[in-house]
Amino acid sequence: MPVFVLPLALLGLTALPALAAIYWLRNRHRRQVVSSLLLWVDERQPREGGVRVRKAQTSLLFLLELIALLLLATAAADPRVLWSEQPTVYVVVLDDAFSMQAGEGDDTARARAVAALRDELRGQRFAVRFVLAGERAQLLGEPVERWPDAARVLEGWRCESPRSSLPTAVAMAREIGGAEARVIVLTDREPTRGMEAGRLLWWAFGASRANVAFVNAVRSVADGAGDRAMLEIANLSDEAARPTLSVNGASQQLTLATGERRRLWFDLPADTGPLIAELSDDALAFDNRVVLQPARAPRVSVALAIADERSREMWRQALAATGRARLVSGPADVLITDAAAALPSVAAGTWTLRLRHVDEPAALTGPYIIDQGHPLNTGLSLAGVVWAGGREVEMPGMPLISAGEAVLLSHVRRGAGADVLHMQWRPDLSTLPRMLTFPALVWNLLDWRADHLPGPSETNLRLGMMSRIVAPPGVDAVELISPTDERHRLTLMDAVATWEATRVGEWQVRVGEEAYAVAVNALEAGTSDLRGATSGRWGDRLDERSLTERYQAVSWVLLLVVLGALTLHGYFVWRGGSGSA
Repeated sequence: MPVFVLPLALLGLTALPALAAIYWLRNRHRRQVVSSLLLWVDERQPREGGVRVRKAQTSLLFLLELIALLLLATAAADPRVLWSEQPTVYVVVLDDAFSMQAGEGDDTARARAVAALRDELRGQRFAVRFVLAGERAQLLGEPVERWPDAARVLEGWRCESPRSSLPTAVAMAREIGGAEARVIVLTDREPTRGMEAGRLLWWAFGASRANVAFVNAVRSVADGAGDRAMLEIANLSDEAARPTLSVNGASQQLTLATGERRRLWFDLPADTGPLIAELSDDALAFDNRVVLQPARAPRVSVALAIADERSREMWRQALAATGRARLVSGPADVLITDAAAALPSVAAGTWTLRLRHVDEPAALTGPYIIDQGHPLNTGLSLAGVVWAGGREVEMPGMPLISAGEAVLLSHVRRGAGADVLHMQWRPDLSTLPRMLTFPALVWNLLDWRADHLPGPSETNLRLGMMSRIVAPPGVDAVELISPTDERHRLTLMDAVATWEATRVGEWQVRVGEEAYAVAVNALEAGTSDLRGATSGRWGDRLDERSLTERYQAVSWVLLLVVLGALTLHGYFVWRGGSGSA
C-alpha cells in the first residue's frame, strides 16, 4: 500500500467535479428558422456550458483530461511504495503493569494492544522482538517472523507487575534494535515527556475508570495471644464509592469519599489460618483480593551455660523482656556461656555468645567505636555506659564494639552457620547490665538469629518484593510452588536463597522436609489508580530516513503517464480541428 509524503496535495482532486460539470452541464436551445445565416459565424459551434444535463459530446477528451488531473494531484502528494525486500524490524515494548488488565474480555488495555499490533503486522514481512517493561526491563522470548509465533510469545505478557519501567525498556529496545528498528510502545498511559525524533511509536489503550483497591495489608504477632491485621482500602476515583468488603466470609458495606483511604484493624485469635479479604467487583479485579498468612515470628531457643548465678539471672531477665526467647537446656539456636576453657561442643547451626572474663579490667567510658552496619548494633547507643574491659583479653574475629585499643565485642563467622560472638564481661564493674542498652543488645541478638532460622523471612509479601529463604544444614536447594502449581528450584549461597514475588496468590515454600505458606498481594496505589489512563497514538510512523531507504518515489511514473495523456489529447483536438476545416 503506497504512502503519501504530502497528503494535503490530494486536495487537488476537487478539480475533477469541476471538469465533469463543464462536460455534462449544458444550455437547452430551441430550433429557430431565420432568413439568412450571414450574421452567424459558425452555426455548428459546440454549445458549451449551461445548467441542463445532456449527453457529453466529446467523451474521449473528457476521459483523458480526467486521467491527467487525477494523476497530477496524486503525483503532487509524492506517493511512495515499499521497495526494500528486507523485512521491517520491530521492537515492541510491553507495559507489564497490572493496570493493563483493567476492563473485561476484549475491552482490556492489553487485549486492544494485541489487536492493534496484529493489524500493524498483517500483510507485511517483519521481524519482531519484545521487551517486557515490568519492575525491570527484560527481553521476552526470541525474535519471530510470523504472527502465530508472536502470539505465543505474547502469552508470557501477563501484566502482573506492580509498576513498569518504560523509559529503561525503550532505551533497551533502541539498543537491541539498532538504527533500522521501529520501536512501538504498548501501554495505557500517555508519554510523560515529548516524543523523541526517530522511529518511536507510542500507543496507549487505557481508559479513565473509577477503582477501589487494597493499597496496604499487614499482619503481625500481637503482644498477647493471636495476631493483629491491618487492611488499607483506597477509593481511587472522583466520586464517592460504596464497595462491599468480605473478610473470611463476613461482609460489610463501606462508604468511601472521593480519594479517601481507610484503615481497618482486626484482632485474630491464636491458630487463625489465612485472612482472606475481598472487595466487590469493579474496573480492576486484580487488586480486589488480599491473603494474609499467619505472621512468622519464631521464638529463638536459648541455652544458658553460665556458671556465675548473678550473671545468669541478668541474662535470663533480659531474654524474658524481649518476648522472643525460649529457654531450653538441650540443643538451642543460641548458646550463651561464660566458660573460661575451650568452647563447649554445640550442635550444628548453633550460635554461641562467649562471655570473656576480665581479671584486671579498666573502666571504659568511650569514645566507643560501633560498627553500625552490623545487625547486632542496630540502633545501639553507648552514651553514658561504663564498660569494664581490657586490651589484654584475646578477642578473635571482626571487632563490633571497641573503646580505644580494647575490643569489647567481636564476631567470628564459622561454617554451617555456627557463628561465634566474643564479649568482654564484668557485670560487677560495668553499668551495661543496668542500662537500656543491654536489653536492646539482647533483642538485636535474637532478631538477628531469628532472621537466619530455616524458612522464609516473610510470609506476606508485596508483589515485586524480594525475599530470603534460609535452609538448615544439609539442605542444598529449596523449592517454590507457584499459585498455578509451577515448581521452581532455587539454589543456595551460604544456606540462603533469594527470590522475587512475581505473581499474586498463595505460594508454597519447601525447605527440606518443612513446608511454609507465603502470600503475595498486589498493593500499589499508583498502578491501581486508573484516572490517568488514556488512549491515543503518538510518534511518526515514517521518518525521513525510512522514506529514503525503504520507500521508492513513484511520482515520475505518474508524470510520464500524464505527459502521454496530454499528448494524445492534443492529437485528438488537432484531428477534430482539421476535419471541421
